[in-house]
Amino acid sequence: MSDLKLKPGALNKTYPLSQLKRIKAAIKAEHKPIIGQKRAVRALEFGLGNRAQGFNIFVAGIPGTGKETAIRHFLEEIASADSIPNDWCYVNNFDNSYSPESLSLPSGEGLVFKKDIKRFLWESRVALNREMSSKEYNEQKDAIVKEHYSKQVEIMKPVAEKAEKEQFLIHKTPYEISAFPKVENRPMSEKEFMQLKRTEQQKILDTTEKFKEELYGIAQELEKLQDAFREKEEALKRRVFLSSTRLLLDKLKSKYAEEEDVLLFLEALKNDLLEHLEEFLKFSTNISTHQQTVLLEKEGMMPLRYEINVLVDNSKLEGAPIIYEQNPTYNNLFGKIEKENQAGTLITNYTLIRPGALHKANGGFLLLPIEGLLRNYFSWDSLKRAIKNEEINIEEPGEQLGFLTSKSLKPEPIPLNAQIIIIGRPIYYHLLFHYDEDFKDLFKVIADFDTTMEASDENIRDFMTFIDKRVKEDNIVSLSLRGKARMLRYSHRLANDQERISTRFRSMLDILEEANHYAKRDNRKEIDDELIQKTLDEKRLRSNMWQEKVQEMIHRGELFIDLDGEDIGQVNGISVSTIGDNMFGRPNRITASVSLGRSEIIDIEREVNLGGPIHSKGVMILKGYLADKFGQDKLLNVSAQLVFEQSYSGIEGDSASSAELY
Repeated sequence: MSDLKLKPGALNKTYPLSQLKRIKAAIKAEHKPIIGQKRAVRALEFGLGNRAQGFNIFVAGIPGTGKETAIRHFLEEIASADSIPNDWCYVNNFDNSYSPESLSLPSGEGLVFKKDIKRFLWESRVALNREMSSKEYNEQKDAIVKEHYSKQVEIMKPVAEKAEKEQFLIHKTPYEISAFPKVENRPMSEKEFMQLKRTEQQKILDTTEKFKEELYGIAQELEKLQDAFREKEEALKRRVFLSSTRLLLDKLKSKYAEEEDVLLFLEALKNDLLEHLEEFLKFSTNISTHQQTVLLEKEGMMPLRYEINVLVDNSKLEGAPIIYEQNPTYNNLFGKIEKENQAGTLITNYTLIRPGALHKANGGFLLLPIEGLLRNYFSWDSLKRAIKNEEINIEEPGEQLGFLTSKSLKPEPIPLNAQIIIIGRPIYYHLLFHYDEDFKDLFKVIADFDTTMEASDENIRDFMTFIDKRVKEDNIVSLSLRGKARMLRYSHRLANDQERISTRFRSMLDILEEANHYAKRDNRKEIDDELIQKTLDEKRLRSNMWQEKVQEMIHRGELFIDLDGEDIGQVNGISVSTIGDNMFGRPNRITASVSLGRSEIIDIEREVNLGGPIHSKGVMILKGYLADKFGQDKLLNVSAQLVFEQSYSGIEGDSASSAELY
């Protein structure tokens, strides 16, 4: 038994300075952005950039193990060598304004195309106004007007001659044609009419009635004539528009000859302009060329229906995009359709469509925290649907629940070509793998980050190189070799293992930051092992109030712990308690009382629901062990009761049942 006693010196893993010097000298220093994560690195090397269906990545690991650093390192290398994705725009669907159409353009061409359309509209309007002010146009228009009026006269001539014979006047307004009796070449007044004889009055009324029927037919002829006149006038304007803008439109078509969707849009734009020439001509053109250039840069200087909504502009990218959306709400992921309040009514249009993270990451990589995805309504299910269908739909969230919503837009979906990388704790991966039937088909690669790594010479060297790099980058006071040795000892403590060191670099960097604060305050030139120890002591002091209270209760005799002598059925044990970030051992008295009985062991912790399942399992194993050891040839007529005295909280772990055996 003496060989099993734990000596005080074995409680901590220490490193002689000579060993650290040897490691540093024997192995060439090389900075690695990822330390001790060979399995995860191989998974990332395989998965990142693999655009096959379903080969998205779940990066599993606890916070502070360098997951995000590793991913960003790999992504920056891959993305910089990848091609820049296309820009995306939304344009008006002239056939159905509630379903805007999407356009894809080469990177950086979205804003150029928007400016080109503005300039085309502006120059077309100027050219059209110039043509419509020309002598040739006015001559053609006058000819149409003259022809129209001559035909009007021709239609009206017979009835006018007849009215003259009957002493009537024909009065024509934009709304009707009327016949009135005349006196001295003017309409007869009501007073004059009343002064006529009864027979004369009746004759005038009968004549007026005849004229009404005849004038009704003439009015129909004139309406048809007016329609023909308008059609000729519009046809003239359309011919002038086509002739004045043909070169401008051909220039645009030539520039975007390889973009089929753009050519279709330009043709639809031309046809819509032909149908809305009057609206198009409302805007004034009496400004200078310089003012035109300035106004071209501003929104709202063209009819809204012809605006180009550049949804995604990749002109500033130097490779594939890398987007990390830390708050993956539905709108942040899929975009939204904003609304404006006009006279108390919410209205919208395709220029108010805003992009989401999926749009911005299209053609690249999107990083998402799994906790945020699962916490936000619609986000997880909608993301899975987008990955399966390979398209991004922008819609109102309420529509997914079947709620009635105000009339909104239904933009054309945009093809999705992005690799999704989810980051989270391992528990989320295992839960989703077992309970979400789509998960295993959509996230086929797991990069599992370990919390510890082997304490090999190479890993120790990498650990010290990492520390040196962060000291330089974060402007921390230099760390001495003794300080590094103390940090390695702390790393073993975090790993709870003398053969492995921790990969929870965030926790270790926090200690360095705190030590740096003390070093700068005290004007120290370096951080040594004593300062690291002081930092750890101060950190522990801030959170060990309950640990000290337990010690105080032992000193006062409120918690009974015997330190001398022996007692049958009693042993001292230590339970590990964790409060906040402080973990400490609490002494416990474990007692067993025995009496005649029916071969049973009663675990009092389990009976009162203070024992965890692992602890209860250990007690049952203990019962089987005792039966196997002492009950092979006889029945054990004994009843034993086991209890952790003065314990008022739960007990868990198989080490607790092991202590009860002793």
